[in-house]
Amino acid sequence: TAAVVYVSEITPAKNRGLLCGMNQFGISLGIALAYIASNIFVGVQEGWRYMFGLSIILALIQAVGTLFLPKTPRFLLMSGKNELAFKTLQKIRGYDTDVGSEFNEMKSAI
Repeated sequence: TAAVVYVSEITPAKNRGLLCGMNQFGISLGIALAYIASNIFVGVQEGWRYMFGLSIILALIQAVGTLFLPKTPRFLLMSGKNELAFKTLQKIRGYDTDVGSEFNEMKSAI
């Protein structure tokens, strides 16, 4: 999915497997919570409306949150925005981290 591609592009190589696995865990947890919520609302008259409303609220929170995600440095490099790509990579990794070699590897791969 797009989320896994985004996570794999934004995280350091040593953490990619963990974070992609957490994505799958989050999906499974969401399915389990939806099952629990449906069992809670099954006895409520017109409970499907509450289930639907709850899912809309959570989807809106996620949609608004995606507006604040930075573009990936790889995408910015492919768009020809090298300086912004370097600044974004530095912001993601932390300003105290030397990202020059990682940036050069990324640039040469593209």
